Amino acid sequence: MTKRMTATYHAPPGDSKVVEAFGHTFFDGKSEQVDVPDHVAEKMRGNRHFECSEPQDAKPKVAPPPPPAPQRLPDEKAKI
Repeated sequence: MTKRMTATYHAPPGDSKVVEAFGHTFFDGKSEQVDVPDHVAEKMRGNRHFECSEPQDAKPKVAPPPPPAPQRLPDEKAKI
């Protein structure tokens, strides 16, 4: 199941202020809302460089409805 949570990366002194981890890019001190699988949420919460909120079940993304079919104009010859 996918979890949604807020994660804030805290860079160690002297390290890069930007890190790519867990499929996301994090900037030092900036909170990011992430949707991650359960096992990744637990890894992030156990990482001392991340401050994470309590994971919540993420709502599945709903695909937008398809566009309406184009309307056909009546054929002039059909009118008799």
